Amino acid sequence: EKASAKRKGKLTKQGDSAWDNALMLTARMLMMTRSLQVNYKASDDSYLPSFRPNAGDVFGQGNTSAFGLAPGLGFAFGLDGGEDFTRRAIERDWLIVCDSLTTPAVYNHTTDFSYQATLEPLPGLKINLTGTRRHSERRSHQFMFENLEPTRGGSFQQTTIVMGKDVGKMLTERVKSDPFPSFGSTLPNWTMRYDGLMQLFPKLTRWFKTITLNHAYTSTYNVGNYQSFPDDARLQISSASITQNFAPLVGLNLTMRNNITAKAEYKTTDCQTLNTSTSTISHNLSRDFTLGLGYKIVNLNKRLGLPDGKNRSISHDLNMKLDVTYKMQEARLARLLTQFSEATSGNRAWAIRFSADYQMSRMLTFKLYYNRQSNQPLVSTSYATSNSDFGLTMSFSLAR
Repeated sequence: EKASAKRKGKLTKQGDSAWDNALMLTARMLMMTRSLQVNYKASDDSYLPSFRPNAGDVFGQGNTSAFGLAPGLGFAFGLDGGEDFTRRAIERDWLIVCDSLTTPAVYNHTTDFSYQATLEPLPGLKINLTGTRRHSERRSHQFMFENLEPTRGGSFQQTTIVMGKDVGKMLTERVKSDPFPSFGSTLPNWTMRYDGLMQLFPKLTRWFKTITLNHAYTSTYNVGNYQSFPDDARLQISSASITQNFAPLVGLNLTMRNNITAKAEYKTTDCQTLNTSTSTISHNLSRDFTLGLGYKIVNLNKRLGLPDGKNRSISHDLNMKLDVTYKMQEARLARLLTQFSEATSGNRAWAIRFSADYQMSRMLTFKLYYNRQSNQPLVSTSYATSNSDFGLTMSFSLAR
């Protein structure tokens, strides 16, 4: 009995500990959540042709002795519709049903689901989570022919997470088994921003005004178009795709004490599209790395000993920016039946962008710019190219 009591006491303590941990985790989640928003919207509309002249003759309504108003206030105000209403309208002889009038009834149904949350798990770290799901379907019903099922068509889009997965295989399992996942499988995308390094390391304030780290991830599963046919109720999906972006995967922005700004970011884009008619998967991949520098000369006129003009509230600043980007793009085509893959296009590109903005007066601004881009193809069917443009623009605004 003593041993049994000890075991009960131990189990009770373990149960209390698990419960306390769950409560603490929930409390931490609530404390780090700064905002939460969930939206759901559903819309339906029906288009029904071939009404008889006595239906809807006055203010959209006709008066029948057997069934009252035709087509009824429910249909007029959007509270009634769809296949059931079409069937009742035929039974009540409101519609002209003959083989010569073949304009179908159309029923549209759209659902939109989204959520957004802002978290702050650590001082200076902000995380924005977003998830979306949209399903739009159109049903076309040729009610004048008996025993003819409505045809379906539409599109679907949903946020997801596919990191570390075989995207091509995921597309072919999903399209065959479950092309339209449920609301519960709407996974979040996110953006992260951290500016708390200077609080952790106060000595950095000697050289920097701000230090910001950035990271963002977006991924969507998309069914561009699907439809069924009158003699086959199964859905025919022409294409489906999964797009994954890190924009950026890693980003760093610096502002120094001497007004020099610097940035460095690495972005990736990965899109795979399944074409069911040709049994192929196209894979488009891009990677780019950007380095940027900027410098702001406050009140250039004063530094050069030039007059400030009548309006001394205007600071004649000179803003200079320089960005250098290296980008690699590649496209491949995989044939599912033969398990053969080949490169279809691709190139490596360098881009240089320079600009200098100078505010001469309250309404007049000058901008000097220079852009250059060179492309080196990865396949022999393309040629190397190089483009440059430069110039001076003048902006005159009357609204200031």
